[in-house]
Amino acid sequence: MIFIKERTKPIYLLKLEAALRRVPDTHPNKQMILKEYLKHQSGFRGEKTVDYYLSLLPKEQTIILPNLRLQNNNNFHFQMDTLVLNPRFFLIIESKNTSGELVYDIETNELVRKKGTEMELFSDPVLQVERQKIQLIEFLRLLNIQPTPLLTLAVLTNSSVSLKMKSDYMKIPRNLIRAEALPSKLTEMNQSYKKEYINYQDLKKLGRILVKRDRPYNPNVLEKFDVKKEELISGIHCPRCFNFNLIKSRKGHWKCESCEFISKDAFKFSLNDYLLLVNSGINNCELRNFLKITAPRSALRLLSNYKKTGNTKGTTYHLTYYDG
Repeated sequence: MIFIKERTKPIYLLKLEAALRRVPDTHPNKQMILKEYLKHQSGFRGEKTVDYYLSLLPKEQTIILPNLRLQNNNNFHFQMDTLVLNPRFFLIIESKNTSGELVYDIETNELVRKKGTEMELFSDPVLQVERQKIQLIEFLRLLNIQPTPLLTLAVLTNSSVSLKMKSDYMKIPRNLIRAEALPSKLTEMNQSYKKEYINYQDLKKLGRILVKRDRPYNPNVLEKFDVKKEELISGIHCPRCFNFNLIKSRKGHWKCESCEFISKDAFKFSLNDYLLLVNSGINNCELRNFLKITAPRSALRLLSNYKKTGNTKGTTYHLTYYDG
C-alpha cells in the first residue's frame, strides 16, 4: 500500500482547536464549537485506525488517498475518508468511530446508538458510502477514466462498539465491517477481482490528478460560530498545556507558570491561531494586540523571519503555519 497523500490533521480540525483556545468559555457558542470539535476529532481518530489496518497489507500496486474532497461539475463537493486505487478495482472506505450499542435498521437506513434510556441517531454509513460511489463515478466519467469495479466499505473503527440489526430477519450488509476485518476483506477483494482495468503508471497519474483536485473543507470558523475577532483571548499560550500564564525571560525564552514548560518558539504557536482564525497577513500593531506585547521593537523582532510586503507603517507580514 502506498499513501500518495499523507493523512494529516484537517485544516478545519486545526481551526476548531484554535477556536477552543481563543474563544472565551463565556461565549454563547463555545459549547457548539466544543461539540463540533469532538465530532471531527473522533472522526479523525477513526480514519487513522483505518490507516493502521491498511498498513498491514502487502505493499503491492495499490495507492491510498486519505481524506479526499472533490468538486463535481455541479459545484457540489463530496468527501471520502479513504480512497483505495488498485489496477483491478477502486474502493471507497467510510469510517464510523462510534462507541456503545448500535442498532441498524436496513429498511429505514437508520443507525441508532443506545445509551441507557437515551437514543442518538446517526447517518447510515452504508448509504453514505454508496452516495459517494455515485458521485465518484460521475467525477471519473468527466476525466474519461475507463470503467473499473468500484467497491464500498463502511468500517466501524471503535473497538468498544457493538452492532445488531433491528429485526432478527435482517442481515448485516456485507460492506459493513469492523476495522479488524479490513485486512481480510481487502485480501478477499484481491482474490475476487483478477482482471486489470488500468496499468499502474496510469493509476499513479490518476492519484496525482485527484490530489491536485482535492478541495479541503476550510470555512471561516469565526463567521461560522458568530465570534467577533475582538472577542478572542489575546496573549501567548503555552504549547504544552495551552494556558496563557507565560512570562518572558531575559534569555528570550517563555516560561509557563502553570506547567513550567520553557519554549523559545511559543509565540509562533500563538501566531498559528491568528493564521487559522483571523488572517494570513498581520502587521506590527495587530501582532501586539493579539499577543499582548507592548513594545513595537519587540514585535518587530518576532516578525523579522516572515516574508513581508509594503513599507514602514503599511508593512504586512505573511504568516506560515508552524508545526514545531
